[in-house]
Amino acid sequence: MASSMARSRERRGLEEKILCEGLEVLIRQWQERGEFERLKCIELLFVLGWPNKDVARRLGLSEQAVANHKHYVLAKLKEWIARSAIDGINFADLGVG
Repeated sequence: MASSMARSRERRGLEEKILCEGLEVLIRQWQERGEFERLKCIELLFVLGWPNKDVARRLGLSEQAVANHKHYVLAKLKEWIARSAIDGINFADLGVG
């Protein structure tokens, strides 16, 4: 029992590490390209947990633009995970998507 719990914690840590690496790559790209609107949008959505409509209002964007940014990030993270060594990551368990 203890070994399965340890493996579960280990896997969770690895999943989080992979997501962090993917986000770091995206953030670096946005900074280099000057895509600060996307960066602000994603920070409000994922870090602060704001709903799309509040992010849209705060940043002066349409709700569709916010949804597009969110979809883009989730798709990129899914690609990043697909290229990783871990199969079967559950995005819901990680608070992504």
